[in-house]
Parts: sequence; C-alpha cells; structure tokens
Amino acid sequence: MIPVSDELKRMVELIELDRKRKGSQVFLLTSPMGGEGVSRIAELYTEELTRALEIKAFLFTATDSSAGAPQPETLAADFFALLREEYDVIVVDSGGLLQKPGSLSFLDACDAAILVIEADRTTRPQAGKTLSELKKYGVRPIGMVLNRTTEPVPGWIKRKLSPC
Repeated sequence: MIPVSDELKRMVELIELDRKRKGSQVFLLTSPMGGEGVSRIAELYTEELTRALEIKAFLFTATDSSAGAPQPETLAADFFALLREEYDVIVVDSGGLLQKPGSLSFLDACDAAILVIEADRTTRPQAGKTLSELKKYGVRPIGMVLNRTTEPVPGWIKRKLSPC
C-alpha cells in the first residue's frame, strides 16, 4: 500500500500542474457513494496543499441542499467568486455525489475533480455515472484515489501481469 503522505504528494503535484494554467481554482473531491473516505482525504489534502505549496487553501464541505434551504446556482457562483478572491485553491468535499442531488448545483463552479474510489466497494457503473455527471457540468477529472486498499496491486491486475 502507498503511504498516505506519498499519495497526498502526488495529488498536490496534480493541483500544482493544473494551477499553472490559471489562477485561483476550485477542485472537487468526490466519490460515487457516501462513506468512501472523501472527507478525510479532502482534509488531509487541504493541509498538504497549504504546507507543500505554501498557498492559501480553503476546505468547503458541501452538504445536501435538499436537507435544508435550497441554494440557488447564482448564490453558489457568487460564493465561489468570493472564495477565489481570498484563496489560491478551494477544495470542495462532496462525497457521495450520486446520493446528493443538491450538491450538483455548484458543479459548474468547479474547475477540476479528483475521484475517490473505495476498493472492493465502488462499482464500475457507479464510477462511470459519477464521471458522466462531472462531464455534463464541464468538470475535468484530473486524478483518482483508490482508497482503503488491502493489497498494493489488485488481484485482477496481478493475474493479467503473471506469465502463466
């Protein structure tokens, strides 16, 4: 298994490369279903961005707006515009994208996404549907995190690589 610190460094490199294209950006960390570890990864990631790149990073945790007052898309756009003025990188924790229909209202404010997939839990159709939703809103997937692995190399890859 890759140590968390090594994985975070790789994620920071993704953001660093992407930020060279433009200034302040909003990066979405999401997963198809809830409970796949997005919140913890987003928290660690924001800390690592601040430490490694010496930038101002902000962690925004998206909640399901259907649970409370709906947030109009214009409010989301204004909100992220204000954050962009103050911070270099805004990390949005939106775990369980397929289970949070209210969280889709701010996707158009996001520049890119990192998809968190939980080993032995997330299905290919769930990952595909999540990527389709991101594409529909113009959010570019720039990376993926395979979370909670028990083996460094999944069995199906080992079988493909073995000579016999």
